[in-house]
Amino acid sequence: MKRNRSRIVRWAWWTALVTATLVVPAFWLDKAVSRALVPDAWPGDLLKLVMLSEAFAHTFGVAAILIAVWLLDADSARRLPLLLAATLGSGIPVQLVKRIVGRLRPSAWNMEGPIGDSFVGCCPWRTSGWEALSDASIQSFPSAHTALAVALGWGLSWAYPRGRWLFGLLAVLAGLQRVVAHAHYLSDVLAGAALGTLAFALCADPRFFGKWLDPDSPAPPPTL
Repeated sequence: MKRNRSRIVRWAWWTALVTATLVVPAFWLDKAVSRALVPDAWPGDLLKLVMLSEAFAHTFGVAAILIAVWLLDADSARRLPLLLAATLGSGIPVQLVKRIVGRLRPSAWNMEGPIGDSFVGCCPWRTSGWEALSDASIQSFPSAHTALAVALGWGLSWAYPRGRWLFGLLAVLAGLQRVVAHAHYLSDVLAGAALGTLAFALCADPRFFGKWLDPDSPAPPPTL
């Protein structure tokens, strides 16, 4: 178990680095991907699967999963602190960046002109008023749903390594759903995935918060 957790933490650091690196190149693909992944292009049952995967990224769905862990796992007291910290921690940087980087969602932009036109400026609330802080139409970057799903997927993989492929698949589907629903661009999803992975890595790595959140913290700590 300790070895599996150490390996998962190492993979999380590398995944955060790779996904963060891909964000900028993804800007050039945003329009093409959004136009290609429209709901009409998907078979009915497959589209339903993708759309239902939002539950893995929604606050209520995540809460239900964590409550199930608490009720069903006799050892949940040792696992829940990290799961809670990773999922809650993923939301803080995401919400901060959303209010600094103003970007129109695909559903609020006609996608004419260069992709840079989807950005409405830094701290749009300075010129548009405080209402901009709660204007979801200009809070596309990054994807909060994806960050939450990815942090949860990593956390569940850390707690229950045998299910890591299932948890990873659910997180990927949740990110895909955000693009198909025209709620986010590909780059938004990658940025959210990077932040969600980073939140988990910081919570699980014994060099950081893992020394308090992981009761079985390995020694020596994992290295890149």
